[in-house]
Amino acid sequence: MIQRMITLKNLPFTLDEQSNNDGKVISNLMHNISSGTPKIRMKASTNEEREASFSTSQICITTTNKPFKDMMSEYKANHSAENVRILEPEIMMPSVPGYELDSARGKAMIDPLKTNYGFAGPEFVKKLYVIGVDEVRRRSDIEYLRVADKYTSNSEYRFIANIYAVTHLAGQIANEHGILNFDLDRIFDVVGKGFTDIIEGKQHEDSDTRADVVGDFINKNIQNCLVIRNGKVVTEPRNALYVRAEVDEGLIWVSSSAMKEYLRLIRLGTREFEDRLTKAGVLVCKGRKQMAAGWKDAFGSTNVQAYELKLDMSHLFNDQEAVSA
Repeated sequence: MIQRMITLKNLPFTLDEQSNNDGKVISNLMHNISSGTPKIRMKASTNEEREASFSTSQICITTTNKPFKDMMSEYKANHSAENVRILEPEIMMPSVPGYELDSARGKAMIDPLKTNYGFAGPEFVKKLYVIGVDEVRRRSDIEYLRVADKYTSNSEYRFIANIYAVTHLAGQIANEHGILNFDLDRIFDVVGKGFTDIIEGKQHEDSDTRADVVGDFINKNIQNCLVIRNGKVVTEPRNALYVRAEVDEGLIWVSSSAMKEYLRLIRLGTREFEDRLTKAGVLVCKGRKQMAAGWKDAFGSTNVQAYELKLDMSHLFNDQEAVSA
């Protein structure tokens, strides 16, 4: 499939129903559509790599019954790089009286497509040459800057901004020369709302401190926690000790090795995790900690590498009486 994308270069690529794919496949698809490259191959006569002269830079249209973002979130915790490559409108079943999507209306919509296709492309290309390549490029630049002024100039959103700009320009040219007669304002109002939703979602994600990741780790390792309140042990670990919580101080120590393994499983980068917690004032420091200090039933305790975190633990550890001696 990647080779077919590379062959098409920047012509639109279409895929039907992707709901049965997993998040890993969808994640790779997002990157290959916008910047895919062929496999590295060697030259036949010398021990050298062949130069990769082609790459993808295209628009893909596909359908799915399950949002791609939901599918990728099941694969990895941070999928922001893929999110800024997707415009994912939800197509609702028509409910306006007289426009219900029944069998007759479906047939009326699909039948013309069986005998009317492939005509607009050649005419459109001819018009582009009439306008001139330089003029098309100039208008493309103007459209791109207009999108940046209206929505965002952040280069993270360049893929969607480019799609918006070039498709809007293509619609203008097609309308100007009588090839199409689309209501571009109506169409791009919908597209623009989707673009705005992506920007707002990304901003919300960027403000995430990743404290929820810590909470999820603790919930999954509640049997691995040592909880101390008022100088007394109130919860003892039943398995390996990964978490030490001193409730009165609002401090938690988490085993670095256990947390990094958890981050690997959810595919969240260690550096990003640490940076987010540090900027939020949650991560106090990284260092060695005697996790079982003060727990008399411990067989022995050694210092381990741990994250020291300052968190409100009221929702994590209930007010409990100390365990009996």
